[in-house]
Amino acid sequence: MSILYNSRGMIYSELGDVRTAGEAMQLALDYARKTGVRSMLALALGNAADSQLRKGDFQKARSLAEEALALAQASHDLDSETLARQNIGMAKIGLKQIEEGKREVIAAIGVAEDQGQMASAADGWLELAQQLERMVDLDGAVQAYHHYRKLSDQVMRDDSRKAVLETQARFDNERQAKEIDLLNQGNLLKAEQVRAGDLRLRLWAALGGCVVLSGILMGLAYQRIRNTNRALALSNETLKLQGERDPLTGLANRRHFQSAVKRLADKGRFGGTVFLIDIDHFKRINDSYGHAAGDAVLVEVARRLRSILRDEDLVVRWGGEEFLIVLDAHQVASAGILAQRLLDKIAHPPISHGETLITVTASIGFASFPLAPHGVVLAWERAIDLVDTVMYMAKAHGRNRAFGVAAMAALDEAGVVDLCSRLEAAWHGGEVTLQALQGTSKTEESGR
Repeated sequence: MSILYNSRGMIYSELGDVRTAGEAMQLALDYARKTGVRSMLALALGNAADSQLRKGDFQKARSLAEEALALAQASHDLDSETLARQNIGMAKIGLKQIEEGKREVIAAIGVAEDQGQMASAADGWLELAQQLERMVDLDGAVQAYHHYRKLSDQVMRDDSRKAVLETQARFDNERQAKEIDLLNQGNLLKAEQVRAGDLRLRLWAALGGCVVLSGILMGLAYQRIRNTNRALALSNETLKLQGERDPLTGLANRRHFQSAVKRLADKGRFGGTVFLIDIDHFKRINDSYGHAAGDAVLVEVARRLRSILRDEDLVVRWGGEEFLIVLDAHQVASAGILAQRLLDKIAHPPISHGETLITVTASIGFASFPLAPHGVVLAWERAIDLVDTVMYMAKAHGRNRAFGVAAMAALDEAGVVDLCSRLEAAWHGGEVTLQALQGTSKTEESGR
C-alpha cells in the first residue's frame, strides 16, 4: 500500500495536482511507518519531503528529509540518502540559506554522477537551477542550467548514439536485402544472357539474319543492368538523406551538422553566427495538450524558422525542443535584428492544434565568431557551449527573450572559458557586453 500510494502521489505531482499528490504521499508515509522497514520509510519520507518542497513548505520539507537521511544512513540505502540530502539542500535554499543549500544539492548530484545515474543527475541540476531562479540567484541559476545542459546533452548523445546504431543496423539490413535482391537479379540476367547466347547460336545455324535479334537482346540486357545500378545508387543516396534528417520536422539533425560544420570551421576554428533556440515551458505544453500537440508545435516552429531564413542557412533540430541555426555571417548588429525577428515569428500568431490555440515563446542565445573585439577564434564545440550558456541566461531572466554576446574582454580561448563559467557576474562587471532583446508580449501584439 505504501508503494501504491507513493506511485499515486508521484503521478498526481507530475499532473500538477499538488493537493491530491500531498494526500497520497501522506498515506504512503503512514503505511511505511506501519511496516517498520527502515529503507521503505526512508524512501517515503524523501518523497513526502519532495511533495512539501513543491507546496513551498520548506521547513516541513527539511524536517522530513532529515528524518529520511537518518534512516537511509542506518539502512545503508545510498539512493534514499542521496534523495534526502538533495531535499535538505533544496529546503535550505527555500529558507534563504542559499550557499549552504547549494553545497548540499551539488554533493547529492555528485553521488548520482559517480553511480553513473546521469539522467537523475541532470534532473537534479535542473531542479537546482529552477529553485535558484525562484530565489533570484541568477548567476547560480545560469551555472546550474549550464551543468544541466551538459549532462542532458550527454544523456541525449548516448540515447541518440543507440538510436543511430539501431537505425543504421536497420538500414544495413535493408541495404543487404536489396543487394541480395540485386545479386539475384544479376544471376537471372546472366542466365538470360546464357539462354540468349544459346538461342543466338541456334538461330545463326538456321538463319544468319537473326544476328540482329541477338544484338537487340544484348542491348536490352545491358540496359537492364544499367537501370539496376542506377536504382542501387539512388537507394544509397536516399538512405544517406534519411540518416541526416529529423523525421518529425524535416530539418537537419546533429549527424548532418557534424559534416556541414566543416565548411564553416577552418582547421577546427569556427567562423559565423550561431543561434540556439529553446521553446519555453515545452513540458507544460505536452502535459496540458498532449504529445501530439507538442509535435505540432515543433513542426510549426521549424516551418516558421525556415520561412525567415535563406536556403543556404543551416537549421538543425538540436534535440528535444531545441533548434540550432548557423549562418555564414559575422555581423553582430544584423544578428540582433534576426534574433528579434525569430522571437516575434515564433510567438505570433499562436499555434493552432485542432480547435486549440497554443501560445508559444522561446529563449534564444546567439553570438558571432570570431568574438569581438579581439577576434578570438574558438573550436565549434566551444562556440556552441558559449551560446548555450547565454541562452540559459535568457531563461533565467524571464524567458521570451534573446541574449547575444556583443563583446568579451578575452584574448584567447582560455579567457572565454573563464568568462563563460561566471557569465552573469562578468556581464555586470563590464567584462562581457551582452545584447538583450525582449520578445513581443501577447498584450503588445493585440494592441498593434
